[in-house]
Amino acid sequence: MKKYSYNADFFGQWFEKSGIKLTQLMKDLGVNNVSLKRWMKDKSNPLPVEKMVLLCNLYDIDLSEFFLDGDSPATVVPKTAHRASVRGDERLQSEATKNEKNEKENTSQMEILQMKIDHMQEIQRIKDEQLKKEEQIRNEHQKREDDMRRQYEERISQYEARIDEYKEMVRDGMQTTRLALTQGGRQSSLGGYGTEGVADYGEAPRPHVNPKKR
Repeated sequence: MKKYSYNADFFGQWFEKSGIKLTQLMKDLGVNNVSLKRWMKDKSNPLPVEKMVLLCNLYDIDLSEFFLDGDSPATVVPKTAHRASVRGDERLQSEATKNEKNEKENTSQMEILQMKIDHMQEIQRIKDEQLKKEEQIRNEHQKREDDMRRQYEERISQYEARIDEYKEMVRDGMQTTRLALTQGGRQSSLGGYGTEGVADYGEAPRPHVNPKKR
C-alpha cells in the first residue's frame, strides 16, 4: 500500500522557478508576506488546502505536485515553470484585451465628443443664419422708412413751394389793384372820391338855406 506525504519543498521551489513576483502572489492568494515565507520554508506549516487549490487553479498546477508517493524525492516537474509562463502570457493577453477595450471606450468617447462639437457648431450656424436674416429684415425696414421719410419731405417741400407761389400771386394782385387806383386820379363830381378813394365835397354846390327859417 502506497503512503503519501506532503511535499514541503515544492511550494518554495516552484516559486523560485516561476518568475512570479512575491507581491503578485500575495495579492492572488490574499495573504501577507509572513504567511507565504512560512509556507515556503517551514516544513511544519504546510500550505492550507484552500490556498493550495486556489494556487493550482490560478497557475494551472497539478494538485499531485504537493504530495509525495512513498519515499520518492521531492522534485519540481519542469512543466510547472512552463505553466506559470503560460499563465503570465494569459495575463499579458488579458491586459492587452483590457487595453483594447479601454482604447475602444476612449474612441467611443472621442466620437461622442466629436458629435457634441458638431451639434454645437450646427446650433451656432443656425443662430448665425437667424441673426443674419433679422439684420436683413431690419435693414429693409429701415430703407423703407427712409424712403417714406424722403417722399414726405419732398411733398412738404412741394406744398411749401405752392404756398409761396400763392402768397406771391396775392401780393402781385394787391399791388396791381393799388396801381390801378393810383392811375385813376381824383374825380370832381358830386359826392366824388379822390385819388385815395376818400369822398371830396370841395367842388360840390352847397344846399340852399331859407333865411326865414333861421
